[in-house]
Amino acid sequence: RTPSHRPPDAVPPEEPHPFDFFRRYGDCGRGFAECHHVRPLNEGGRETLIEDLAVVCANCHRMIHRSGVPLELEALRGMLR
Repeated sequence: RTPSHRPPDAVPPEEPHPFDFFRRYGDCGRGFAECHHVRPLNEGGRETLIEDLAVVCANCHRMIHRSGVPLELEALRGMLR
């Protein structure tokens, strides 16, 4: 689904909570995303696929990696207030 306020070249909405860089920052945010590798890069063995990525804001990305073991997206969602 593409919300009507997002241009067709915009990235998908951020996954743990809705955040649209274009809507928030205008043209500066068009097409911007920060991605978390759900399948860790150190597993190697193949190229990264789109399914291996989750669109996250910088704050969520830091929380995912705050401890030694990355949080699952569902665990992060459960922490949001």
